[in-house]
Amino acid sequence: MNKTAKVSVSLDAELVVEVMVLAGIGSPQDAVEAVVRDYIARGHRTEARVQTQDEPRREPDAARRRRRAEPRRRGGASGAGPRGGRRTVVGGSGPARAAPAD
Repeated sequence: MNKTAKVSVSLDAELVVEVMVLAGIGSPQDAVEAVVRDYIARGHRTEARVQTQDEPRREPDAARRRRRAEPRRRGGASGAGPRGGRRTVVGGSGPARAAPAD
């Protein structure tokens, strides 16, 4: 047997009527209960969304820390320079593009 606790709450009649109209539910008890359940469900969805947004941000940080912990490689056959294959470009906003012909 599943027992649930019940709570009685006094609310302003205009507020309850507004909830009933917005929810499209004729019973004051059912309308308020539906709004409260929706509010709770929305909070859970928001929490889940925030957690999934935070996860990708943490992974690159961990990868960056792993790279820093690895010993640096010097030069190499590629002739990439003293930074071990990394080239630093100063200025510019990306690859040059040809202007469209008129």
